Amino acid sequence: MSATNEAPEIGDRPTEPALHILRRGLAVTPTLRRGLAFTVAAAVLGAVGKLMVPLLIRVATDRGLRPGSDPDLGFVLTACGAAAVLIMGIFLLQRWAFVRLVVLTERSLLELRMSLFEHLHRLSRSEEHTSELQSPD
Repeated sequence: MSATNEAPEIGDRPTEPALHILRRGLAVTPTLRRGLAFTVAAAVLGAVGKLMVPLLIRVATDRGLRPGSDPDLGFVLTACGAAAVLIMGIFLLQRWAFVRLVVLTERSLLELRMSLFEHLHRLSRSEEHTSELQSPD
């Protein structure tokens, strides 16, 4: 990067692995670490659940609605009911994870702002104290 106010070139930026950035962010904001495993597990289960819904519908149509025979309404209704319960469970799980992340992010931003203002207040007080000691009056 040059000494002028030009934007840095892409090749000038230091590259840092994403995991290092995440670790550094979690070290600075300990609030985000609380319950992180549950949130990640909820996100993974939500993703797996989204993959299961089309499979359940496919099984319901393949096994319950065979050509040349009467439909197996009991199986179709059971499979569709299971898919509906799974969809609702996925929705609630993902909603909980989203709300939890939003609340924790807001809480950690509040803590960062508070620590910043405390630090600035300490700096201004130390500046006042050193200027009083140095004044000739």
